[in-house]
Amino acid sequence: MQRGTSTEKEYDSSKLVHTSPYLELEFLRIEKAIDCFLIVKGSPIPANPKKPKETLLKIETEESSFSVPLVRHLGGQKFSFTEQAKDALWKCLGENKPFKISLAGYTMTIDPNGFGDSYDQFSESPLIRNPFRLPF
Repeated sequence: MQRGTSTEKEYDSSKLVHTSPYLELEFLRIEKAIDCFLIVKGSPIPANPKKPKETLLKIETEESSFSVPLVRHLGGQKFSFTEQAKDALWKCLGENKPFKISLAGYTMTIDPNGFGDSYDQFSESPLIRNPFRLPF
């Protein structure tokens, strides 16, 4: 997992990224809101002619397999998680067992071990803000 954080009040945000060779799972926190994105590093995913702004993400756990909708961004390489997809992702992460996500042939295995610590640092604003500003 990679982390990035801004400590300036105007830019109170942080980013948590889980990468694989072809997919990136990105959590972006701006103030109190958290958004999730899936980024395809390979070939773009073509739009579905019936629902061009939506695609299905398959989630596989030891016990079950199901699909949730994602919002397709223009270009077919970035996808936003819907509330339903976020809820499913949080549930899988909360079970603390490895699971797989698949999107149009690209697969990523997510092992939530240690995710809690990274997420805690990611989700909270820093207690002490840097008082120094650079001139650029």
